[in-house]
Amino acid sequence: MKPRALVVEDDRATAELLRESLTAEGFGVVIAAGADDALQKLAEATPALILLDIGLPGFSGLHLCRHIKQDRRTARVPVVMVTSLGAELDKVRGLDAGADDYIVKPFSAREFRARIRALMRRAVQGGEPEDVLEFKDIILNNSTRTVQVSGKEVALQPKEFQLLALLLNSRGRVLTRQVILEAVWGPTSIATNHTINVCVANLRKKLGPPGRFISPVTGLGYRLLQE
Repeated sequence: MKPRALVVEDDRATAELLRESLTAEGFGVVIAAGADDALQKLAEATPALILLDIGLPGFSGLHLCRHIKQDRRTARVPVVMVTSLGAELDKVRGLDAGADDYIVKPFSAREFRARIRALMRRAVQGGEPEDVLEFKDIILNNSTRTVQVSGKEVALQPKEFQLLALLLNSRGRVLTRQVILEAVWGPTSIATNHTINVCVANLRKKLGPPGRFISPVTGLGYRLLQE
């Protein structure tokens, strides 16, 4: 059976272009014309890949992306923003909403297909993480996409959650900024060192006292101290 891709795009010509490229990559393609239509199709079946525009009828693609990443059924499904909004701030907002990649229209069909292949390779290589990760007073649950600190739930943004999971899985090891960038934002991301530093700062603040164990390594990146 072909893997299923959900394309959320209200422009018919763009939707058909995406269908053509995805079909060439071996996907069966389902198209939703807006956010409400997409939610209905997601309720019917979980796809292997989701592509969505930001400007959608109903509510925005950013809102839909957050919903997808916060729902345990779809949290691990790769999401690609495909949009005409190409400003740096737009890209940052898309990635912060949980998108795994961000492609600006108009785009090269060859590049698009290469980036989809790379994204799906990462998804397969990533495998299934441990359901529950514990460290000090932190409990991270991958199944429910929740984090508790000292018994109280802490609300994290999708990228903050991914970063914390990466640190917990790599405790004691130095993670370079490049490793963090590729693991959390993706190798084709336009995120910068500043983006990583801000994400780390926000995560440390939200974690409270245990956040002090996330330690910078001068000139390299970060690590989660064992003690």
